[in-house]
Amino acid sequence: MHVRKWSAWSLLVLMSLTRVAQLKHVKARIHVPADPAPGWLQASRD
Repeated sequence: MHVRKWSAWSLLVLMSLTRVAQLKHVKARIHVPADPAPGWLQASRD
């Protein structure tokens, strides 16, 4: 039981780190602009 709990946690952590690494890679490839608000959101604020 103890080993299963550790393996489940380690798998969860590994999957989370993999997901974060993928998102960083995709974000770098898309090159998100510095302004976090998209254009349509800025237009509605005026």
